[in-house]
Amino acid sequence: SLDLKQAGLSVLYQRQKQDGDIELTIWPLETIEGAPPTDVVFGFPQYQTSFQTIMHRISFDLPLIGEKVWSFGYTGFEFPKDGIPLADVRAGCFDWQRDYRHRLVVVEGTVKRIFTQQFSRGFVEGSCFTFDAEVSHAQSGGPVMSLDGIIRGVNSAGASTFFGRPATIASLLYPLLFVPL
Repeated sequence: SLDLKQAGLSVLYQRQKQDGDIELTIWPLETIEGAPPTDVVFGFPQYQTSFQTIMHRISFDLPLIGEKVWSFGYTGFEFPKDGIPLADVRAGCFDWQRDYRHRLVVVEGTVKRIFTQQFSRGFVEGSCFTFDAEVSHAQSGGPVMSLDGIIRGVNSAGASTFFGRPATIASLLYPLLFVPL
């Protein structure tokens, strides 16, 4: 558990305005909580009431073998070589349209295997499951949802090389029941 109020760690929050334009905001994180042995981390942003957010249900149940899932995440990041100048962002003069890009990627797969203890020492050490689709490198940490919108896990690692076919490992959420946050 880390207190980030003085660290200045933030997330980039994106929303679509009524006129169709995209508005990007830097949203400060106040704390983060890790949940070992999983690689799941919860970030708690500064409380606010001006942004719309979408809340999804989570499930601590094991997914079913053969269940269809969607994996979400961002990839294809492009930004200035020296990073995004936060002073320019705060001053409102950073050109998000020209100097920053990313893509939201959704991958559909089918749950193939469940590992209730761990997949492999040094790889994904907590409880996890595999599904038969390859996620991009930067999608780690994104949610894996059932087709009815329930979060079943978190993208942990692409594993196509290990399995010799398209595969991704997602961390399960049920170990979080035993971790004090």
